[in-house]
Amino acid sequence: MAVKPLLLLCFLLVASLSVSSASDRSTSEESEQPSDRRLPIPRPWKWGPDRKPQENPFHFPNQLFQTRYRNEHGHIRTLPRFDSNNRNLRGIANYRLLEFQARPQTFVLPHHSDAEYLVYVVSGKALFTIIVGSNRESYNLESDYVIRIPAGATAYVANRDDNQNLRIVKLVIPVNNDGQFEDFFPVGQQNPRSYYYGFRRRTLEAAFNSPYQEILRALLGQQSQALVRATREQIRQLSQNARSSQEAGQTRLSPFNVRNFENPNSNNYARFWEVHPNQVPQLQDLDVCVTFMVLNRGSLVLPHVNSRTWVVAYISQGTGEFEIAAPEREQGQEEQEGQEQERSYGEIQGLSSQLNEGDVFVVPPGYPFALTSSNDNNMEIVGFNINIQGNERSYLAGESENMIAQIDSVAKELTFSGSAQQVQRLFKSQGQSYFASAQPQQQQQQQQQGGESGYAFA
Repeated sequence: MAVKPLLLLCFLLVASLSVSSASDRSTSEESEQPSDRRLPIPRPWKWGPDRKPQENPFHFPNQLFQTRYRNEHGHIRTLPRFDSNNRNLRGIANYRLLEFQARPQTFVLPHHSDAEYLVYVVSGKALFTIIVGSNRESYNLESDYVIRIPAGATAYVANRDDNQNLRIVKLVIPVNNDGQFEDFFPVGQQNPRSYYYGFRRRTLEAAFNSPYQEILRALLGQQSQALVRATREQIRQLSQNARSSQEAGQTRLSPFNVRNFENPNSNNYARFWEVHPNQVPQLQDLDVCVTFMVLNRGSLVLPHVNSRTWVVAYISQGTGEFEIAAPEREQGQEEQEGQEQERSYGEIQGLSSQLNEGDVFVVPPGYPFALTSSNDNNMEIVGFNINIQGNERSYLAGESENMIAQIDSVAKELTFSGSAQQVQRLFKSQGQSYFASAQPQQQQQQQQQGGESGYAFA
């Protein structure tokens, strides 16, 4: 008789689970019904110390740089592969970014790499020596100079200043393995380890026509670090035969100053310099444009888009904000090799990040973006624009080169909610082009009426 109550209890439990499952399915089906909204509401962006770098995969905070060499004299760090956390950046998977900082009178030992380097001197005074075959060239460089180091060339650099640190950022283009590059030093026993250790004793004795012990004493006898301190006299001797930046010619190895190439779009809100491959021989076969921008405090780079170019930008000074309109994808969504997962198209999310000194942001072709500097300081940005040939930069707001304003009246009425006249009036309300105040004009007028000074531009 005790079995029947037990069977009844099991029956009631199964029935309860079935009703719950049906209810869940009904709720899920209702949530999957298409919405009447034409555009999705962008996900709110979270600020605060708990923000994870992957929340905006186009922004690479300074902390993500990985150390290659470090000691009391300075460090050499590399940013992870751009596509390591964002499959949308596979188009520049073979490019890397390297940052180097050195204290006064620091010397980086001679070495070569299986990568091309495009070197930008951010601040300080550098002595660069590059050796290709039997040809050696040395240059004394200062901030905003760019020099190219070919793959396989032996190079060494010194901070020739007695007081100021040297800071350099390099665009790295590996020629061996996609996205990977190695350094090869002639000296060192560990980190770095000399490439001469890769040869047998007999090979080295034959190559140098000398006993092995003599080779050890001359080349491999002591541990050397990648960065060492030089005396003032040694720096003076190294600089003695170096040419100044003004004496540099127009060859593939000679440096150039970015500030000699100011863009005519500069205005009261920003100054912009850019060097194209057709302007200097050093860039002709790289398809890379080098840029530098000083965005005055409280200013805005108007929303715009590049047709073919990838923007890789390094914040050399100041703070601000980076905004980008990107296709909305679920976090962690992956595509199978050679197969694209089914998803909705045309849905855009707004991603924004605070920018600090040493941060990097990347913008793919076709992705609209904007930049804002903080109210407290100017923001300075070093840029490497990759795949520049045939690129068109088009603005989405502003008086000049506004691509959307060029849409004809009938298309405007078919596209936008307002009339063609309303839309045109809206586009003409911004009297600035390319760069403008980050504060709407109405707020500026309210501040001025209230006796506030508003934004000041350096």
